[in-house]
This record gives sequence, structure tokens and C-alpha cells, in this order.
Amino acid sequence: MSLKYMIDGEIEQTIAMKINEGLAFPDKIRIVRAELYTFNKKPREKVWKDGTGKVSREWSFPTWMRIYDSEGYYGESTASPAVWQIFLPMMLRDSTPRTNLEWRRLFYWKERAAVGTFQAMSQLELMMFDLLARRKGMPLHRMLGAKRDYCDVYKGGGSVLRSDEELVEELVAIKEAGFRATKFKISIAEPERDIRRMEKVRRALGPDFRIAVDSNQAWDAETCMEFIRGAHEYGIEWYEEPVQAYEMEEIERLSSMMKEEGLEVPIAMGESAKHFNDYVSYVKAGVKVLQPLPFMYTLAETLRVADYGRRHGCRITSGQGYLPGVLVGALLEEGELIEFHKPNSDYVEDYYSVHGELRDGRMYLPDIPGIPVRVDLDRLGADGCLAGIQYFSD
Repeated sequence: MSLKYMIDGEIEQTIAMKINEGLAFPDKIRIVRAELYTFNKKPREKVWKDGTGKVSREWSFPTWMRIYDSEGYYGESTASPAVWQIFLPMMLRDSTPRTNLEWRRLFYWKERAAVGTFQAMSQLELMMFDLLARRKGMPLHRMLGAKRDYCDVYKGGGSVLRSDEELVEELVAIKEAGFRATKFKISIAEPERDIRRMEKVRRALGPDFRIAVDSNQAWDAETCMEFIRGAHEYGIEWYEEPVQAYEMEEIERLSSMMKEEGLEVPIAMGESAKHFNDYVSYVKAGVKVLQPLPFMYTLAETLRVADYGRRHGCRITSGQGYLPGVLVGALLEEGELIEFHKPNSDYVEDYYSVHGELRDGRMYLPDIPGIPVRVDLDRLGADGCLAGIQYFSD
């Protein structure tokens, strides 16, 4: 091992430790009860399909949980099954108040290998952050160190089931709503279809509007190149998940093919990754846009990926709309985009009584304690969306 490699490795480790410890707060938390809200599925107005072939005919508000501490404060967020099946029982049985970092370490070392635990750990961390911010009476993004009250955003849409005319109409509506960038799905058929659609979308949206595409890992490098050769002239902001997310050799092959032909389109990867080292491998393979989702085991790990990407010349984007997306976005740098996914956000947004405000391609976060949304549970119940409430206690 070379001395340079050892020094670089030590620098990476130091930065990683600093970021991961940076989202630790001294306040102790003891959880004594919780509420779990589940919701019914509802039919979509239009069926949705992406490049994976997955068809979605229904939507539902995401499962929601509130955790309460011994002082009566609560934190809330979306919740996956591992939250209430694995981690919540651990918190309710443990009478020892702990800091968020102490809980994080306990969760990680006990259950890091179980299925679905990374997402659950990040969700519980968000609930704890929310609880602490409400205690302090301050917006969560400010408690986490954000220097601004907004983030840059884009809106993705464009199901592969839409006709050319429907696709153009949908993306024009996104532009008219105040977004400055969009993304649409490709890869359901031969590349010629998507080249034609890219041309029509570019003409409709104008030369300055940013347009990305997303294959959902549907093609191989050679097929991706067929699309790039035909669509490159229309300006592709980035090409998201063009090939299978863990075939690093295929990602590197596509990157090399573009360089050889002088048709470099930024490859975007990250939505399928769960570990920091996955992103290191992406950068080595030629990926130029990293997309760390806030489903890594801790938000600090997401920020670590973003820092690593910037230092290696990559752009950073992420997803998840209002929650936890805009929180992450407020902690990112100017111009680093958070995605609002039209097929989901358009339904869910209706049931937030408080949420961010879109102005000129930016989402401005409300000045409220804790997370930047408030869920209208009464309306969800009145509209027949609420399926049930489950209660937990110590």
C-alpha cells in the first residue's frame, strides 16, 4: 500500500468521523409511547409505469408514526415495518435516556444486518430530530445547521405509458408550475421512441430548461449508447440509472464508450445504494452525478456521500420531496437539486396542512418547529384514507 493511499485513506476517515459525529446532540431522549397510522390504497387517476416494467394503479399516504418522550414532546415521520417491529420495542423497553447518537450506535450494532433496517434507522433518527427541534422550538433544518430556508428542486414525471402528446403536456405543466428542471422515464421500447420524445420535449420546454432522463436500470451499455447518439443534441442534464445499479463494469463501459465518441452525458447513480463504498465505486466507474437518498442509516452518511462527491468533481442530487428531501436540500449547496416525484407528490401534498412554498425553482421551508410539514390526519380520515391507528407503550 502506497504512502499516498494511506494518507488519502486517513483523510477520508477523518472527514467521515467529523460528519457522522456532527449530527449528535447532547439532549437525552427516552421514548414512552408511540402511535402508528396506516392508510388505505386509492386508485390513481392515471396508471403509472417506469422503465422497470413496474405498473402502479394505486397510491396511498405513507405509513406514519409519532414517538413521544417522557416530557410529552413528540417527533413524527414516515415509518417502514422495521421501525415498529424491531427498533421501537427496543426503545420502549429501555428506561435509560440516550442521545440520538447513542441510540444510533445501539441500533446499528445490534440490527444492521436485518432486512430493511437502514431505512428504518433513518426514519427513527428523523423522528428523534423532530422531537428535539420541537423541544427547542426551532425549525429542524436550522437545528441541523442549515444556513438557508430553501432548497433547489425539480419535478420528475413522464410515465412511459403516456403518449408523446401527453408527455409534453405533463412536462410543460411542470415548467408552468414554477420548476426549472424535470425528468422523464425512458426505456420501455426501442431507443428510437425515446429519442423522438426527447426532441419533442426539448422543443416544447425551450433551450434553457433542464431535462434529465431515467432508465430505471432497464438497458445495457450498447442500447444506452443508441439513445445517447440520437438524443445528445437535445441536451440531457443527466442520464439516471442507465444500466443495472451494481454492474460497475457495465457503468464503466458506458462511460468509456461516451468518451470515445465524444458524447459525454453525465451518468447519475445512487438511488439503489445503501453504503458509502457503493458511491466510491460509482465515482471510480465514471459516474458524474451522485444521488444519495436519505435512506442510509443516518442523515450524516448522506452528507458524507455528498461531501465525497463534490471533492471528486461530481454533482449532487437527491429525492423524497417534502420529507425528508427538503431537509436534506437545505443542508446541501446552492444548485444541488431535490426531486419531487410527480406520481406520488401530487397525491400526498393534498394531505399536508402545512408544507413548503415553491417559488422560481426553489422550495421555501415554513418557519415552524420540527419537520417542515404538518399532516392533516382529520382530512385523511374524512376522505376514507385512514385505515387504522395502533398504539404502543412502555
